[in-house]
Amino acid sequence: MTHPKAAPKHCVDARLLSLDQVAQYFGITTAVLVRMMPILKKNGFPNALPLFELWDRKVLDLWLDKVGGITQDRLSFHPPEKSIIGSRFAPVLRKRHVVANAKSDPNGYTVAQAMDNYANWFRTHGRDVKKVHYYANSYILPYFGHRVVSELTPPEIRAWHEGLATSPRSRYRGFGKPRMYYPPPQTDEEKRKRRQSANSFLTMLKAALNLAFREGLVPSDAPWRPVLAYKGAEIAKVSHLSIEQCRILIPILPVDFRDLVRGALYTGARLMELARMTADDFEPLSGSIHIPPAKTLRARHVALSDEGAAFFRTKTENLKPKDLIFHRADGHAWRAPDPAYRLKVPCQMAGLPHVTFHAFRHTYASMLVLAGTPIAVVAKNLGHRNTEICERYYLHLTESYVATEIRAHTPPLVVG
Repeated sequence: MTHPKAAPKHCVDARLLSLDQVAQYFGITTAVLVRMMPILKKNGFPNALPLFELWDRKVLDLWLDKVGGITQDRLSFHPPEKSIIGSRFAPVLRKRHVVANAKSDPNGYTVAQAMDNYANWFRTHGRDVKKVHYYANSYILPYFGHRVVSELTPPEIRAWHEGLATSPRSRYRGFGKPRMYYPPPQTDEEKRKRRQSANSFLTMLKAALNLAFREGLVPSDAPWRPVLAYKGAEIAKVSHLSIEQCRILIPILPVDFRDLVRGALYTGARLMELARMTADDFEPLSGSIHIPPAKTLRARHVALSDEGAAFFRTKTENLKPKDLIFHRADGHAWRAPDPAYRLKVPCQMAGLPHVTFHAFRHTYASMLVLAGTPIAVVAKNLGHRNTEICERYYLHLTESYVATEIRAHTPPLVVG
């Protein structure tokens, strides 16, 4: 069998790949790939397209995900590791056995099992598990997936955490394309963002391991308890719009999205809370809206203003109790990625900086605080357990006693 001549390196992004390009895509030589082919065929390696002797790159990616244990509804028990022929082939050549009964053998309970158990807990409690899958498969399982939890040590978890904080940010290029990275963080803001991301990954790992510890699947939490997140990585300044900016932006938005934005400005609800809101969640007699459990796992009632109550009466007037209040123009429910492209152009047309949909939640809270609403009331309507978050983000907007005294007693600085 003859194969086409290897294409230049930059052509590896082509949809159809020759044998030489497949080897280049996997990071190995053609000779090694040919020697491995019998082993790979036993593991379901896809066949080349008839007549052309070319492989579809997207089919190869799906096969790699399958042998790596990565699917849309399950985490990988066999995450890729470094090997002499590249990390992506390690699950094929080095099969690991998962302990069938982790409770009877705590010392054999792996991090991959802990992450899978944590994802199942997330799904059971009605929360979006996609982010757990993505973070785990991208940042946790490749490093610790095969490790037994009781054998982890604080220094290696700390080294992993610090390594993430200094690593370059990955760049999305579309399904099936090789991953690329931005330059390593250079400015203070870039370093802060990477530390913030590293804290998110560490928090998820510790949450999964803490769940395993509480359920008696691991003997101790000593391996990860001493590892602390970076301080000062969270930014205390949030993006929000003024009332005037909202009045300029809202009329430019499409009708279906305009109603969704108004719902956020009247309730301070998150996107997915609004997307799941049904007609029977609105209580016209009390002028409030019921928001089912979501991120905080607690339901809450949000008191509406007169304008907000009138808006929801209009939106729910001809709806059945279980009908969605907000949906897209095509009748489907709103999804998390939908607002991104719907906000970019209207913000440019309105001469406003680009904001995310979550900025409308911050706008709602900021408007209440600027109007003199007590922080405790704002926190309750937002669904926070306490006032700590509100104080961090919105306390500077209040007319505090300190600010009043400073303005009253600071002598004028006369500059000629």
